[in-house]
Amino acid sequence: MARGEHDHETDVKELAGKALKLVEDFNSRTGRNIKVEIEPGTFLVANSGILVSEVMDIVSTRSNESKPNDDGYNFIKLNTGLNDITRPSLYGS
Repeated sequence: MARGEHDHETDVKELAGKALKLVEDFNSRTGRNIKVEIEPGTFLVANSGILVSEVMDIVSTRSNESKPNDDGYNFIKLNTGLNDITRPSLYGS
């Protein structure tokens, strides 16, 4: 699945196959036996999983008396921590 509307979907199996072929060709050509470890990064794995949590509370900053036209904000409190999904909270991704 592509991350954004202008992104193209990445076929991870195809990409891995091409990388493996390059390593095998190198090993064959040089007589070496290198191994490659890849940290795939957000581009490839961001949509690879889900975060399962439970809604623990819903709170509102809406003020009834002092600012009658203020709609305020609603916040959903989940039973997860900042350590579970930090990127959106750190820089709005």
